[in-house]
Amino acid sequence: MQAESFESIIVLVLSTIVTVAVVVILIVTNRYRNKFIEMTPEETLRIPPHKCPKCGFNMTPGLAFMQRGLYWRLPDMKPMGMLMTRGKLVGNTYNMGFTGAENRAWRCDRCQLLLMDIGEMVRVKKRK
Repeated sequence: MQAESFESIIVLVLSTIVTVAVVVILIVTNRYRNKFIEMTPEETLRIPPHKCPKCGFNMTPGLAFMQRGLYWRLPDMKPMGMLMTRGKLVGNTYNMGFTGAENRAWRCDRCQLLLMDIGEMVRVKKRK
């Protein structure tokens, strides 16, 4: 009886160590893969507007958050599934919520079109 409880404790400890290691690896690789800039909240309000390429009206500037990143695929590739991702992870979109970074984006309320800057991610500085 004690051997079974000892084994279950060992399994629990090992699984916790593996989980922590995976989280640390995700944080470290995310930090070096993405390009970041810092902006104040006021600077984010001054993101320049863009014209909608579909209808020509002004798009609303803002910030877009994608936790698991954006995956891109060509139309002739197999569709993505819940567990299997096919396609290429687009740089500067993977976040996992650790960095507090977002992408500059513009949305057309008329056409429901979204335009996103993937050249760099934005971290909004906290007010003091």
